[in-house]
Order: sequence, then C-alpha cells, then structure tokens
Amino acid sequence: MPSVAVIGGGPAGATAAWLLADRGFEVCLVHRRQRQVYKAGETLPPVANGLLQRLGISELIKQGSHITCPGNQSAFGSAELVDLDFIFSPHGQGWHLDRLAFQQQLLDRAERQGVKVIDSDRLHSSCYSGNRWELRLHSKSTSQSLHADWVIDASGIARAFLRQRDVAIQIHDKLAARIAVFKTRESGQDKRTLIEASENGWWYSTSAPNNTRIVMYFSDMDLPDFKSCGETSNFMKLLGNTRFISNRLDIECDSDLLSCCLNLSTEPAQSTLPATIQGRQWFAIGDAAMSFDPLSSQGIWRGLQAAEIAAGHIAQQLEKPADNPLSTHYSDWVSGIFHQYLNERKNYYAMEQRWHKNPFWQRRLTKIHPFQINSELITAAA
Repeated sequence: MPSVAVIGGGPAGATAAWLLADRGFEVCLVHRRQRQVYKAGETLPPVANGLLQRLGISELIKQGSHITCPGNQSAFGSAELVDLDFIFSPHGQGWHLDRLAFQQQLLDRAERQGVKVIDSDRLHSSCYSGNRWELRLHSKSTSQSLHADWVIDASGIARAFLRQRDVAIQIHDKLAARIAVFKTRESGQDKRTLIEASENGWWYSTSAPNNTRIVMYFSDMDLPDFKSCGETSNFMKLLGNTRFISNRLDIECDSDLLSCCLNLSTEPAQSTLPATIQGRQWFAIGDAAMSFDPLSSQGIWRGLQAAEIAAGHIAQQLEKPADNPLSTHYSDWVSGIFHQYLNERKNYYAMEQRWHKNPFWQRRLTKIHPFQINSELITAAA
C-alpha cells in the first residue's frame, strides 16, 4: 500500500490526509495536538461554497459554532461605507469560521478515514533514499522515525519540510496583524465583515463565536504605528481613531473597550511564495505553498483547493511509469493563482488614494521586487 506523510494538521493538511486515505493510501498526519485556546478565524467568501460541496464538507460548516456572513462593508478608497450584500451572489452566503473548531472537524474526519495522527513537536530531519522518505520526528520526551513514499508539507509559513530542502522564499511585503478579541453582548451582533482603511494601514473586523468580535489592524511591521500598538493601551488609542470599527464595538460591547478586550496577539500576514512548490515525491500545500494578504480572503479556501489538487496528482503519479518526468501541473497552478492574486492585490490597494504619500500606501502603489530568504521562519515583530 503506498504511503504518505503529511506534515501539519491545519485545514489543508487534514483535508489532503483524508482525501488520500479515501483513495487507499496509508496516511500519517504529523500534528502537534492543539494547545491553543483561541485562534483568529477567517471568513470564507461565497465563491468557496462550490469547493466545500465538492469536497463533501459543506455540512461540517453548517454544524457547530461557525457563523454565516451575509455581506461586507468597507470604507476602502472612500470615506463612506460601501455595502456588498451576498444575497445577490450566485454562490450564496459566506462564513465566519471558528478556526479551531473547523480544524478539529477536519482532523476528526481524517481519523475516521483511517489516517494515523502522530503528535509531534518538530520535524528534526528528512532524507530521501531508495525511492522513499525517512522523517525524524522529535517531541519533548520522544523521537521516532517515519517512512513514506510521499511527503506533503502543510506546516504553514513555518514550512518545516521546505526549510530542510533549503528552498528560497519570496516575500512580497512586511505586512503583519495586531489581533484583538472583544467580548460582546449576547445579541445584536452585526455579522457583516467590516473593513476600514487608515493612514498607515487598514482595519478588519468580524463577528466571532461565543459572543466575541475580532478586530485586526494590518500594517507593515517596521512602521512606527505597528511597533507601538503591541501594547494594549496603545492599540486602544489607535483603535479610537477609527470611525466605523470603534463605533461598531461601542454598539456591541456592554462596557468600555479596554474591559471588553480579552486578548491581543500578533501574527505575520506577508504574501509569500516558495521558489519550489514540489519536488521528488513531495508537495507543499496551504500557506506552505503560498500565503496571501488577508484582504483577499483566499487563505483557507485556496489551501483546501491545493489539498484537493495535490492529492489527485499523487494518485495519478502512481499510475505512471517510474521514469515518467515529474508533471508540473500543480506548481504551474500555484504560480498562476499567486501571480493573479498579486495583480488583484495591487489593483485593490490602488483604490485607496487618500494617504498615497504615506509609506504603507506608497509601498503598495510602487512596484517592489520581492526579497528572498532561505529556509527561515517568517515571524512578525513582537
């Protein structure tokens, strides 16, 4: 029986694992059991519904704590809010995901399909020999070896497997996010996504499960505003300068915003693309293959799409002669998606001209050549 090792148990990794198990592969999923109590979710746009139905996971979205998203409001390129109501979309409504719950739903499905989940902290080494991969896994108290015919790197921007291949990563910006979670009253949440541009970045807010609201501030991690707002008090001052985000919080929170703030964290949000997406009996999927500006809302659903394509590609390779040249269909698809995204991102940022002389906006209106790093973990400034 052919075998596959999947590194990373996020939505892309878990989906690839159960798709391959369903095709008769012996699949091991290397996943550090969730120690997080909270992770910022993502809004799935209506266009993702067709993919969810094709994968057979649309019913999972309808279960549990995920919240429907009826539309977007944005003050981006305009001082006033512009409404986009999904009632007019042929694809239906969007979804605000409970990120940890969604990930667990997919992991549970993978285990039901016969996927073996290995709890491990770190991929220590990887070696290709005799047409197979040997992976050395380390955790706090144990180490073990795992052998597989194929490897899928679904470890996110950590890119655990790609780092060991010394794959160069193109980084297109310095975007990062300050993420605050606010407790709201039990009723009266506005479920629309809200986006508001500001002089040194932009704000994003969505309703979230358990009577909470997520507020994110996106800017470049080297800019003064972003550096200073890692402190809760400074974040609140910056938030107070917004017109629509702060107003929505005032409406939904029962007390002052500082008291309602449950958590403030930082995450990287750069647009990145590895120089190599696939190699001899390995693939990268999800954020390990390409990471997007959250403005695009492409992260999770493109990750699921990559999992579907990569799983199908691995199954097809088994039907071909051993000396058959490696197909570049998957890497061509990733490259095409990413470069289309870069053009769309440039056009969208060009809509905002109110602060075109400020560094954040100048960088996005001027063509900047991406810089490269070799096998480093990309992290946001603390």
